[in-house]
Amino acid sequence: MREIEQIKALSNGESDVLDFSSRKLTNAELISGIIARHPNAARQFHIRYSARISRWVWRLMGSDSEHEDLVQQVLVQVLSSIHSLKDPEALDAWIRCIAIRVVRDELRKRKNKRFHLRKAIEIEDDVSQDPNSPWKQAHIQSFYNILDNLSPDDRIVFVLKHLEGYTNDQIAEYCGYSISTAKRRLERARSRFLKDAMQDYMLMSLAGGGDDTR
Repeated sequence: MREIEQIKALSNGESDVLDFSSRKLTNAELISGIIARHPNAARQFHIRYSARISRWVWRLMGSDSEHEDLVQQVLVQVLSSIHSLKDPEALDAWIRCIAIRVVRDELRKRKNKRFHLRKAIEIEDDVSQDPNSPWKQAHIQSFYNILDNLSPDDRIVFVLKHLEGYTNDQIAEYCGYSISTAKRRLERARSRFLKDAMQDYMLMSLAGGGDDTR
């Protein structure tokens, strides 16, 4: 409650704390500054989250011709609804949930239209020490080609588990599922992935093993 009151005070101009542009803003100050359209808050938000959101979208979608548009959609939704966030300490998780929702909506739209845009893989993430390796790029492309066969919901839980390393509890929270639903989708996604990846040992290793109780 104290932080919420602080946000209200900052938004009403009762504090000049946001004028100290040389220091890192707290989540409460950052939210308040964005609501008040303070330039320092906008700058710090960009520094703190733009690359992170881009990475989250890349992980879920792979290399995609509409990557930048999806990142912008996430940013627009975050900035337009940030006033509704009740707990400043939940900012990271809240933004991650929005990114997942934007990507899931896009995947569903493409699935419904039986249309999926894809271009040659250009590795921009830290998934390989040698991103120019043809062998590495071939496996990355194969990986995302197999993900294209999954439903949008199953694809997202699979990526969150096996690329991001989130627990089942975290996946359920970010996707808005019950734990049992998250586990069921994960098991279904893994089963389909393994079936399609039987001839590729590297891809099989991404889906195999691990403790699914967490």
